[in-house]
Amino acid sequence: MFGADCTMRAVSALALLLRANHPRAAHADHDMRLFLNSTLFLACTATLAAQTYRSSPDGFLSSEGELKAYMFGEWANAREMFLDGTARNNVMVLKGVDLRADNFNYGASTGTARTFSRITLDIAPCNFATPSTNFSSNPTSTPTRVFSASVTLPGRTGFPTSTPAPWDINFAFTNTWIYNGATDICLDFEFQGGVLANASTQWWPKPCAYETYYVDAPNTGNIGEGAFKQHGTGCTDSAHTSPGTGWVTTKVYNSMAPKNQNMYEVYSSTSYTANNALVLHAFSFFPDTTGQVFPGVACEKVFMDLTKPIYLFPTTAGTGGTRAYINYPLIPYQKIFEGTNVVVQGVWDDSVTNQTKFTYAESNILPKMPGTYSRAMLYSCDTANYVSGRQDPVTGTTIITEATHNPIFRYVQ
Repeated sequence: MFGADCTMRAVSALALLLRANHPRAAHADHDMRLFLNSTLFLACTATLAAQTYRSSPDGFLSSEGELKAYMFGEWANAREMFLDGTARNNVMVLKGVDLRADNFNYGASTGTARTFSRITLDIAPCNFATPSTNFSSNPTSTPTRVFSASVTLPGRTGFPTSTPAPWDINFAFTNTWIYNGATDICLDFEFQGGVLANASTQWWPKPCAYETYYVDAPNTGNIGEGAFKQHGTGCTDSAHTSPGTGWVTTKVYNSMAPKNQNMYEVYSSTSYTANNALVLHAFSFFPDTTGQVFPGVACEKVFMDLTKPIYLFPTTAGTGGTRAYINYPLIPYQKIFEGTNVVVQGVWDDSVTNQTKFTYAESNILPKMPGTYSRAMLYSCDTANYVSGRQDPVTGTTIITEATHNPIFRYVQ
C-alpha cells in the first residue's frame, strides 16, 4: 500500500509540519494542516517501520523447500557456520533469523525436542567465493554477537500444521546488524549443552553425540530429490516382527550431473515381505492419502486411487526381510512434469497364511530441476574441548554445499 510515494509524502509532510510551526507562519489554516500532515506522517512512518522478511535462497517465504536439512541442532554441542552468498545487492537492517520444520511425518526420534543451555550467533560479512575450513578465516571483519540465550527447538508430531510449516525457530537479535549488500553473510552458530526432551531417545555416542533434527531446505546441486510422505503402517508377515515397508525415490539430474543428464530417475523398494518370495510393487500417479479398504485385506488400506490406472511390477524379496528393488525406465526431463505425483505400495502373500498383505505406501513427486545457490556450511561437532572448558574449535569440515546441510533461512528486517 505504501512505498516510495509514501516516503516522499512523509518527507513533504514533515517539511510542512516544520513550516506550520515556524513563528512567522500564517495561522489561517494552521490547525487543519497540522492535523492532516501529522496523521499522514505518522501513518507512513509506522508502515515503513513494519517488519519485512527475505528468504535465503529467494522465493521460499511462502513456498515449501523440496528437501530437508538435518544438521541444524543435530548435536548436543557443535559449531555450525553458514556462508550465504544469495543476498548480495540487497541492503538490509537485520533484526533476526528464523527457520522452520520440513514437511515431514515426524516420529518419536525425528521429532524430538531439544533444549540447549546456550546458543550463540555471531554475524559478519564474508566472501562466499573464497571459503576456508578455518572458522576465523571466513569473516572479513570482526563478527558481531547478535544472539546468546538458552533455546528449545520445538518437538514435532506427525506433519506440520501447514505447508510450508510456520517459522517457529526464531533467533531475535539483541541488536540490529546492518548489511550493505556488497559482500556475503557469515552466520556462525554455536550450540552448547543440548538435552533431549524425550527420555526414550538418547544422543548417539560421542565423539559426536547427535540426534537428527529436520528443517526445511531447498533443492540444490546437480541432482534433485523429491520429498516423500509415508501413508499407513503396513501389514506384518508371519515370518517377521516388523511391518512391511514401501519406499519410492524420485531424482532429477541436470546437465552437469555425472550420469542420467536431464533425466528423471524413479525407483522403489520394499522390505519385510515374505522371504525369497514374489512381491508386487503397485505403482500409480494418483495417491489417495486417506486410503481405501481393499476386499479381503484388513491390516492395511490401499493408498492409491482405485479408479485410476495402477501398474504392477514383480520382483523377489531376499532372506530376512531384505529389500526388493524396482528400477523404472528413465524419464526425459520436461518442466511440465515437475510436481507430478507418484505412489508405490508393496503387495505380497503371507509366508504362512497365504493371505494377501500390503506394505505401507509412500508417495513422492517428480522434483524441480535443482537450483544453483551460493550457500555453504562447515561444522565441528562436540570434541573433548567442548566437554571441558568450552574451547572453541578452530577448524571445521570441508566446505559443504549440499541442501541436506544448508537450511532455508528467513531474514527479519
